[in-house]
Amino acid sequence: MSMYLKQQRMKVGSRIESANAFSELSLEQDEELQEALLLATSIFSTPGAALCFLDGDQLEIKLSTGLCKQHYSKLINIYNAVSTPEEILIVEDTTKDDRFATLPHMEDTETPRFYAASPLITRQGVCIGTLCVLDHVPH
Repeated sequence: MSMYLKQQRMKVGSRIESANAFSELSLEQDEELQEALLLATSIFSTPGAALCFLDGDQLEIKLSTGLCKQHYSKLINIYNAVSTPEEILIVEDTTKDDRFATLPHMEDTETPRFYAASPLITRQGVCIGTLCVLDHVPH
């Protein structure tokens, strides 16, 4: 096995271990995190924001504001379509972005059109999730 593959396996293992530690936390009652989400919606002028953690290769929405449960699967589909969660991402209009063209239900009115996400990175440099904002109109 090449050194690169060994490093990638170690990185994935570290990410899973770190994310699992955070995913077990109950964040729903954390007022400071709720305020951070409200601040994000205010800064970006969006109705919704979410704090998401990776659980293995799956995204788990731990805390959100302005989102209904029906939006969760669409948000997860958008997240999964992005190849590198370690980078800041801004999608002005998901219906005009090729990465999202094949996703199911992207044409309905409840689908987020604007999506921006920033990675949540531990002190060890491991990406464990994202803070994202979204809107039903393009920005």
